[in-house]
Parts: sequence; C-alpha cells; structure tokens
Amino acid sequence: VISGTSCATINFIVKNWLGLLIVSILPMAVIFALCILAYLVFRGVFEFLTTVDFNNHQAAVEVMRKYFTLMPQLFAIEIAALFAMAWLLVRIVRFRENGDSNIWVGSKGEFSAALYTILYGLGIGMLTMLAYMAVIIGAMIIGLIIFGLGQLSFVFYFLLVPLVIGVYFSLFWFSCRFYVGMPAVALGETPDFFTELWNLSRGESFAVPIRLLVSMIVICIPFYIVCFAFIFPNIDILQNAIKNLPDHQLSPEILNQIWHMILPLEVFLAIFNAAAYVYFSVFSAEVYSRFRAKRV
Repeated sequence: VISGTSCATINFIVKNWLGLLIVSILPMAVIFALCILAYLVFRGVFEFLTTVDFNNHQAAVEVMRKYFTLMPQLFAIEIAALFAMAWLLVRIVRFRENGDSNIWVGSKGEFSAALYTILYGLGIGMLTMLAYMAVIIGAMIIGLIIFGLGQLSFVFYFLLVPLVIGVYFSLFWFSCRFYVGMPAVALGETPDFFTELWNLSRGESFAVPIRLLVSMIVICIPFYIVCFAFIFPNIDILQNAIKNLPDHQLSPEILNQIWHMILPLEVFLAIFNAAAYVYFSVFSAEVYSRFRAKRV
C-alpha cells in the first residue's frame, strides 16, 4: 500500500498549497518569532564576546558564565518551538484528513493533540534509546569475544563499517515502526505503543524508512549545495581578514561580520526547514491513511 506515497505527497502539496499555507501561517509565525528571539539572544552573546579579553586566563570562565546565564532563555525558546512544531504537524495532518483550512484554531483539541504528540515523540525517542543501548551492549560483548579469539579479530574490523551502517538503519527502522502512527495522535487518538503503533506497518515496515531516507537525500542535496556555495567564499574572506590582524584574534569588527554573514543563511535555513517539515508531515499523514485503510 506504500507504493506511490512520495508522488501522492507531492501531488497533494501542489494541489492544496493554499490550504497548507493557511493552516501553517499561525504556527509558522510563532516559530519565526521564536527564531528572531533566539537571534537576539545570540546577538547578545556576540556583543558580549567583543568585551572579553581573550589574553586573560579568566576569559573562558567569563564566556561559560555568560552561556549558563542564557541557558534558561534558550531552553524556554526550544520548548516553545517544539510545541509550535507539534501544533503545525497536528494542523497539517488534520487538513490532510478533513480538508478544513482555517488561519485560527479550526478544530477541537488542537493544543491537547500537540501536547500528546510531543509526549508520544518523547516516548518513541526513549524506546529507541533503550534499543540503541541494547545494541551497543550486544556489540561490545561480540567485540570482546572476537578480540579474545585473537586470530579472528581481523573479521571484526573488516565488518565494522557495514555493521555500524546496519545498526543505525535498524534503529531508524525501529523508530519508524512507531512514528508511522503519530498522525493518529495528531487526530486526537491515544493509541497503544505496541499493539497499535508497532503493528500498524506490519508487512511493509521497511518501505517507510527506505522512502524517508531517499527523500532526505533528495532534499538535502540542493540544501548542501546552496550552503557550501554561500559559506565557502565567506570563510575565505574571514580567514584573510583574521590573518591581516596584528594578533590574529577575532576583533569586534570580525565578529560583527560573522554575524551578518550568518543571518542570510539562517533565513534560508528557516524557509528550507519549513518546506521540508510540511513535506514530511503530509508524507506521514499519507502513510498513516494507507496503513489504516489496510487494517480496516
């Protein structure tokens, strides 16, 4: 039932771009406002760095003290952004399900569904971490056995790279077995982790992670091309500017230049992430809809 999911996702986005834009405006506005707030916080950090005498052995202590004083603000911004992203997922999934598009809160229980989405996401993350720890412990035991055999130790090094790739893909597959059911949470349901989420993709559990990996590769290629094309020339300019300084240390002018260099890239990154998030949200809703129809 997963065949053609990526094409269906792209077709839905193209045909319903206006509705997606409408349901995304409010959460996106919150997210961008939080990005601006984070920008102002980090701007204060850069301005603080211009006042630090790095020749003083206490400079590192001063910088860390400043960083720790800003941690509560940054943590609050991250929590608010996490909720806004979960809210955006809820609105997109519900729009994909019922077709209703409203700028303001358009369906009952959007905020509670966003909260449950975060809680389910954290639960899936914890389960994946437990699986990761189990894999690491198992790999250490196997490695110790192979190392103890001595003459077979070369086998371990020969298979190390494919083993690592296989382990990380297995963990990705493991988490996808749960995440395919997240749209159910966005729709206001409270499914069981193992009897409902885990069993939802039974029989086609590898189809989703493979398509997600391919989509990520296709999306990231133009992203990295743009980033490298933007960053490399600026890095060369900054390196030459630093070399021309008497003490080869960062000056307030250089820090200000770095800050202005980062800002356009941050804007591009925010827009790119927003577009990618919409795509993967619609993709997850499409996958869930097909799996749910299969079970019925």
